[in-house]
Amino acid sequence: MIRHVAGLVVSVAGLLSGAKAVAQTTPDISNVLARIDAAPHWSDLAPMATDAQRLAEDRRFSEATDGRSTITRLLLAQTPPPDLPTDRVAGKLAEIEAVAAIGAARPADRILDAYVEGLFLGRDCFGIDQAARAFFGKPAATLSAAEAAVLAALPQSPGPLLKQPDRLAKRAAFVLTQMQAAGLAKGVRSADLPTIPAHASCGGS
Repeated sequence: MIRHVAGLVVSVAGLLSGAKAVAQTTPDISNVLARIDAAPHWSDLAPMATDAQRLAEDRRFSEATDGRSTITRLLLAQTPPPDLPTDRVAGKLAEIEAVAAIGAARPADRILDAYVEGLFLGRDCFGIDQAARAFFGKPAATLSAAEAAVLAALPQSPGPLLKQPDRLAKRAAFVLTQMQAAGLAKGVRSADLPTIPAHASCGGS
């Protein structure tokens, strides 16, 4: 019992220390905001591809762009502020604060635009448009629902998924169910999901 109480005291002390560190340092999100402002408007240009990515990672993203937002957190990870504390607890609290600040400063669709613009999708491809051209030979704006589902399956683990077509197909089928639940991809079946050619790459030959 004494050992348990002592451990609890240490945990609380760590949280208080982390909170104090965050209070002393407001995360710098200016570079993230600059990325958001510079991103193409993919939500308008390629809504199917963009929505597929949103549904694959955070179905409730548009409802919560505060510190709970997965997509905003992933965008932050793509462009980390230089001043996040190195202490684990303080760093996590600062991350939550930064994510909430980003969500308060910019609308959800623009955060999503920047996220899909900076995504690593494997084989030297960054962003949904670059990957769409390399993997399916077309711009992101003209991707079918099935192609968008396959592309949205990749960010979870692009390298391994591209090397294991069966695993990619399973992940893409899950994304397809999320799209259908949202009213997208009507009439599309798992059998309609395309494969990505083994040689397809953004890095050239």
